[in-house]
Amino acid sequence: MENKLFELARRRRSCRRYTGEKIPDEIVDEILKVALLAPSSWGGHPIEFVVVRDKNMIKKIARCKRMGAGPLSQADVAIVVMANRSNLELWVEDAAVASTYILRAENSAALSPINGRLMHAAFFQILNEYSTALGSFVHNKQNMKTFTVSFLEPEQDVGTVGERWAIRRGEKFFWRVTGLNKEILQAALSVSVGKKIQAGGLTLRVDKIICDGDIRSDSGVVSVENFISAIKHAPSAKEIRFDFVSPVSFRIDEFDAPYPRPELIFASLADKWTQSEMPAAVDKKIIRELAAQIRLTQWSGESQKFYFGRDRGTLAFFGRFLYNVEATEKDTTKVFMLLAKFGEFAGVGRLTGQGFGQTRVSWFN
Repeated sequence: MENKLFELARRRRSCRRYTGEKIPDEIVDEILKVALLAPSSWGGHPIEFVVVRDKNMIKKIARCKRMGAGPLSQADVAIVVMANRSNLELWVEDAAVASTYILRAENSAALSPINGRLMHAAFFQILNEYSTALGSFVHNKQNMKTFTVSFLEPEQDVGTVGERWAIRRGEKFFWRVTGLNKEILQAALSVSVGKKIQAGGLTLRVDKIICDGDIRSDSGVVSVENFISAIKHAPSAKEIRFDFVSPVSFRIDEFDAPYPRPELIFASLADKWTQSEMPAAVDKKIIRELAAQIRLTQWSGESQKFYFGRDRGTLAFFGRFLYNVEATEKDTTKVFMLLAKFGEFAGVGRLTGQGFGQTRVSWFN
């Protein structure tokens, strides 16, 4: 028996050009009937639809979104989807992505192990190829970048000359990229196998893209709704462990912080949560005060100066740090758990768009 739903999905296309032909009310009604059948979290039905036919209003609506909505101005009819935030807290349909690219060196080259600035530029190459408007917006308008990139991680030990890698043609690397909204997600997943990425004098070829947590635990896609729900229903933790797999840097006034005080970590994550426009407000000042109750109970790691340019560097730390949260109330602990896990996507501290602050989080009950 023919699977009509599969066939409909297979034939679906995105339209960016419109003929101006008038759409009958009967067809618009059918579209709305189908849309109203869509499920919503907890049956809250926080979505309302408004049909717009006025040409001037459609043109104004097309200018509301910062990119991607321009073709709407040519349409005969627009359907505005409105979310009632007071009706349901988890109305946001957005996602976070952590994708890992397996890259193969196309040539031999010398490269610093602290190569985040080069990989930052490489990801902007991806953004601009996907959408110049998106690349320009992220570069020029976002104070906090809604993505992180890792340093290149060699599959096997790489030879060195002095303090630089001596990379040989054919050697493989892992490169992890995270995105905190749909547009970054789509750009990250638009990369095709075989694409070449430039990192200074090194040309890298994309061999494979991993976006599945079952294949690699630090990769995958999760909706914001599911992310929050998973923390909400998890048992409350007594201890939260941060594994800083790349250097983490904080600034206190004009000085670099020598070790990861909990109020620095969680205030930084609260700031990233707010700037990423995540649902449920998190007050940075309150989080900082509450995090002062948390005790660092065990750690292994070190602090040192890391240079990412001839004359630019920062004091940063890396290693494993265990924090006891038993003194905090249960609801506060859940907020700390939420922010900590968010750190796996947002990174911790400064320069997360340049390889710093890559983090893995676990907790113990």
